[in-house]
Amino acid sequence: MAAEIRGDLDRDWNVADHARPLSSVLSAGRYVAQVNDGWPPVAFPAERPRYE
Repeated sequence: MAAEIRGDLDRDWNVADHARPLSSVLSAGRYVAQVNDGWPPVAFPAERPRYE
């Protein structure tokens, strides 16, 4: 399922103007698809960091 969605993203969003290098200030980033069985994984980080 993820491979099918990733193919659609590559065709529609990870090309042309959206495909600038990730190091470029004009980069729109890259879209990826992840499919999980059951509940999604816990968000990271589990605890809010404290900076002192």
